[in-house]
Amino acid sequence: MDGAPLCLDLRQFGIVTVGEDKKICSTSDNFIRMCESTELNMTFHLFIVALAGAGAAVIAMKFSIKQ
Repeated sequence: MDGAPLCLDLRQFGIVTVGEDKKICSTSDNFIRMCESTELNMTFHLFIVALAGAGAAVIAMKFSIKQ
């Protein structure tokens, strides 16, 4: 698989609308800029924080219910 280009359909990530046909491939300049961007890193961190917050909320709701 070395040297094989990786292509992503941006519709799967909600970046573009369903009607648009947009792909980004690992061999393109846009892909390299996206990987070097800090926005992707920030999005990942926000996802982790949201996941941890949701878990904390579920635990808090479990303990707040009186049996």
